[in-house]
Amino acid sequence: MQLQAGTKNSCSAGAKLHTMNTIIEQGHEAVSESAINAVSKVRVWRDDYAIGQGKDQGDLLLWVSDADVSKMERVQATGDFQLAPGTTQGSRHTVDARDVEIYKPAGFGQLVNVGTRKRPAGHILGYVLKVLRRTELKHPEHPWHELSCGIIQTAGQVDARTLNWMED
Repeated sequence: MQLQAGTKNSCSAGAKLHTMNTIIEQGHEAVSESAINAVSKVRVWRDDYAIGQGKDQGDLLLWVSDADVSKMERVQATGDFQLAPGTTQGSRHTVDARDVEIYKPAGFGQLVNVGTRKRPAGHILGYVLKVLRRTELKHPEHPWHELSCGIIQTAGQVDARTLNWMED
């Protein structure tokens, strides 16, 4: 059926089309807002996390550790320090080096095969952070973390083909 301008049916069809376009626009706005909020919300670390407790930021795992950093090699860093290898946006897990001391533990960059509370199995051992004052762990695609003071161990996802840190 073809509608003629000025008929009762054409007005209701136009209203339905306008309503559908409005619903679609609202849906797009809601999806965009959800994506922005997912990245912009900050996950705050509590000061009372026990050894072994932590969180992840995408493929970067972080947990509270009792590691003795005095026995580790300190990394000289300035500005935003990247904790994961790679050059893509997905690898941009960064902390401000003014707020943390960064260390390489024994076994840094190696596959961790034995699962314990301190070292999860099937991951690549990363840096140890000595957080001197609350600071943000930033990433362009994941929620930021506000890290509490203390020692935090990091680990990365394993690339099953190479058994190295998965670069994304």
